[in-house]
Amino acid sequence: MTELECIKRQAELHDELQGLLPWVNGSLIETTRKQGEKESPFYYLSQTINKKVKTTYVSAKQVEDFRQAVDRAKHGKKIFQELSELNIQCIKNGWIK
Repeated sequence: MTELECIKRQAELHDELQGLLPWVNGSLIETTRKQGEKESPFYYLSQTINKKVKTTYVSAKQVEDFRQAVDRAKHGKKIFQELSELNIQCIKNGWIK
């Protein structure tokens, strides 16, 4: 990879990251809750923050929005990994400091 190719790919990845907003780290969990004789779906977002698990209730109307935001975060993590690998190569070659 040349210096120009490396810088161009970094710019592409930065643009791709901006297109992922908004994103949410965590897992969307679906379970059921029993109220009397009736069982109904119950959704929450599970996140690990500072080694503690935080759960956030998600209404049925918001499930798809949260699912998409969680998926965008997963894709964002892959982009960050590729950026990290590019940065290593660029720094080793003296192209960026």
